[in-house]
Amino acid sequence: MKKILLSLLLSMVLSGSFAAHIIGGELRYEIVGPGSLPNTKIYKIILLLLKGDATGPNVAGLAPSYVVGIFDNDNNQKLPGPEPNLMWRLMQNNPPGIVPVPIIGSPCLTNQPSLMYTYATYSLNVELPDNNNGYTVAHQTCCRQVNMANVFQTGATYTCIVPGVLQLQGELEADNCPQFGLPVSVICFESPFTLDFSAADVDADSLVYGFCNAYDG
Repeated sequence: MKKILLSLLLSMVLSGSFAAHIIGGELRYEIVGPGSLPNTKIYKIILLLLKGDATGPNVAGLAPSYVVGIFDNDNNQKLPGPEPNLMWRLMQNNPPGIVPVPIIGSPCLTNQPSLMYTYATYSLNVELPDNNNGYTVAHQTCCRQVNMANVFQTGATYTCIVPGVLQLQGELEADNCPQFGLPVSVICFESPFTLDFSAADVDADSLVYGFCNAYDG
């Protein structure tokens, strides 16, 4: 897959409470190898979730596992998983387990706050038949950071698309998903800031960035 369009919808805002709930994440895949049946491949689905250091009865922690839905893009049907609700369960990896996230400070702050963000990765190997338009993997979570003035706490949706035969453009090799960096940027109101959206691709594919509309809810 020589060209990949990347649309990143990952917002991390520093508010008065500094940290609470899941602040961001990423869903990606890696090719493991051929499947046990003809015309199938085994993929490793990886979910990465970032969390602030707040604690309390209303603050979500990082669970030992999360579920995703896998949808066939040829017919928009959900692939039945082993879970009762047709979901697929990703288990937390150990290592790395829960590890610190780099913080990018801002010159707008005279006294840099002491911030602590952590992340955990979750994964599952799935065997998928080759199809024309690939598969969409999706995870939904609640909730966003508290005290955000312009974003309702409706949670977040993370997706990745495993390419099909048409997306691979007839290439025989399978494709791996790009991997974004992990820094969290401190942002001040009406002050310049920098967000690190750098990514790497183990297949040496070209990476193309583009803006898109945010989800409504």
